[in-house]
Order: sequence, then structure tokens, then C-alpha cells
Amino acid sequence: MDKVPCTNCGAEILPATSERNHGLCAKCKKPQSKGGSVVPLAMGLVLLLAGLWFLSNQENVKADGIASRKWPSTKGVVSETFFRERGLPAINYTYSVKGAEYTGNRITFGSRHDWGSTRKVGDNVTVYYDEDDPKKCILKTGFQGEKGETTWFWFGIGFICVGCLGLARGLLSLLSPSRKTFKHRD
Repeated sequence: MDKVPCTNCGAEILPATSERNHGLCAKCKKPQSKGGSVVPLAMGLVLLLAGLWFLSNQENVKADGIASRKWPSTKGVVSETFFRERGLPAINYTYSVKGAEYTGNRITFGSRHDWGSTRKVGDNVTVYYDEDDPKKCILKTGFQGEKGETTWFWFGIGFICVGCLGLARGLLSLLSPSRKTFKHRD
């Protein structure tokens, strides 16, 4: 059977296809999208915001750690020892400030500490607390995250870079018209 050319792209098509599609091949008949998807744009924005959150959160933890060096202390008691995800030891402790009872579980700012593995229920601990917010407390003052700080910093930077690439790709796909390809099966 003789084929006829598509009136748009010139591909060889069956006469029945040409008649049914007013001279167009199936590919040219199908409506083409005028732009790209918003998915890369949305994902880029999410990753960019996540990276910014990682960086700002790390700075907040570092600032709290540095401020904790001047916090007052009180006596506390270990109320519970347990294991978190991946078998990391942890503790809860109770303490009181100006007659109010509080419960804490943070050991230090900036890194995971394994004090939970060396403490038992009933052990006495020194609890350092924020005078403006006594619920904010730790057992070891200062910022202990020198190694973790670098890791979180680069993690945040990585998210920001990938997010910017995603935003750029998303914007390009939305602003540029789709390219038609003229490859047809024989």
C-alpha cells in the first residue's frame, strides 16, 4: 500500500490515517504541550527551603549552645533510660526551678552524646536551664557539634544547590516551548 506524507512533518503515513486526521500523522494530530511541568519548579523550591532550614537550624543550635555556658544550674534526677532508633542510648531527667517541676532529655547542644548508657534511674545530674525558658535545659553546656556542624553545613549547602538547579530547570521548562521531534517508526 502506498503511503502519503504528513502535511505537517512529512512523515510517511497510511492514506486512511491521513484521511482520518485531515492530512496529519498521529504524532502531529496529538496536541503538543506548550510548556513544561511545574514539578521540577516545586521540587527545587522544596529542596532550597530545606537547605535554608538546615543552615538556620544549625545556627540556632550553635547559638543556644554558646548561650548555655552562662545558664544557672540545679540538681536533677534521672527518671528513665531507654534506647532510641538505631540503638542510641538516651535518658529523661526531672528537675525543678522555683518550685515548678520540669522534664528534660537533651544532653548537649550540637551532637549526640552517649550519657544515657552510663546513667541509671535515680542518678543525680546537674541540669543547666535557660532562665527565660526553664523548659530549655541540658546536662553539658556549650556547643559540642564541631564535627556535626560541618556535616550539617554541607548537607544544607547540598540541598540549596540541588534546589537551585531544580528551580532553574523548572523555570526553563515552563518558559520554553516544547520541542517537537520528528522521529517516526517506519
